[in-house]
Amino acid sequence: MTENMMNYEVGRQLKLWRKQKNISGNLLAKRAGLSQSTISAIEHGYKSPTVQTLDKLCSAMEISLEDFFIGISRSRSGGARQVMDETLSGLSPEAQRKLIDFLKEVS
Repeated sequence: MTENMMNYEVGRQLKLWRKQKNISGNLLAKRAGLSQSTISAIEHGYKSPTVQTLDKLCSAMEISLEDFFIGISRSRSGGARQVMDETLSGLSPEAQRKLIDFLKEVS
């Protein structure tokens, strides 16, 4: 797995936990002693958190590091499909159709 893909998965998992716990990015930042921009950069996969930072984030959300990484492990089994679904859901219906037609042509 590439570093960029791992950053993406860590960020996605952080966002999933934060949403599940119903915690805003600002509140998580305050609880963890980090900036909102750091939270955003991690969630978007632009920044790789240290283990210490992840520990702070998990503590702020009242979850264990183990639970955090178990979530990543579970999501990896369907990761490619999920990335595709998330990408398609962000496109207009016409753009979705064009992308699907293109993929059919190149496959």
